[in-house]
Amino acid sequence: MKSLTMEERSAQLKQWISEAQKRLEKAPPGKLSVSREHNRVYFYCKTAQGKEYLSVKNEELIRQLAQKAYDEEIVRAAQNELRYIDKQQSSLRRKPEDIYYKMPVERQALVDPIFLNDEDFLRQWKSQTFPVVNRRRKREEYRSKSGTIVRSKSELIIINAFEDENVPHFYEPPLKVGDELFFPDFLVLNTRTRKQYYWEHYGRMDDPAYADRTVWKINHYSQNGYCMGKELLCTFESSDSPLSTAQIHLLIQKHLK
Repeated sequence: MKSLTMEERSAQLKQWISEAQKRLEKAPPGKLSVSREHNRVYFYCKTAQGKEYLSVKNEELIRQLAQKAYDEEIVRAAQNELRYIDKQQSSLRRKPEDIYYKMPVERQALVDPIFLNDEDFLRQWKSQTFPVVNRRRKREEYRSKSGTIVRSKSELIIINAFEDENVPHFYEPPLKVGDELFFPDFLVLNTRTRKQYYWEHYGRMDDPAYADRTVWKINHYSQNGYCMGKELLCTFESSDSPLSTAQIHLLIQKHLK
């Protein structure tokens, strides 16, 4: 990830504290105790009244207590770093983003981390699944270098550019835009900034009906928070102006690198 200024880091820490404190307000009483005996993991809830064994039937409570302990650590560590920032000290004994990776594996599996390193973030992003929607069948000849089948030669050029540039992407993920269900051509990710974009290619701009539909669609995107150049990237072509690979790579370098 890019390095943050002191002001950006301070804002990030305050946001994490706010998120963690909101969850702590709803957290159950007690603390989670974890032990391993004979290759089995046992969970207990410790309160002032004593220690209670938690069976698999208490899975939700186990997760809530684990999240509670994690959030308490996040608040303490983030507040500690904020004090260092206020004193303009750069050396820190512990950063909030280190907490998850210093936890035992058993506890990691029970919490939703506020921060993931680049490798884990990318793995999580790629693991997304989308509802299957029956649509017009794709033609087998438009197959990308990695085997993804797309609907047109232009989409094939675009997806091959993604693969050449190592841009993580999904093809035609369903997206609810206002009251409309759209299928953007691609969902892509800038791995450096962790910002994702929807990428639409409009390939028949010399067809008046198609062009009118395109204008309506881009306006509908914008009215619902997907502005071109910010959350939405677009390429265009017509019979006289075919898709430019230079245009594709320019957008990739500007927004996805």
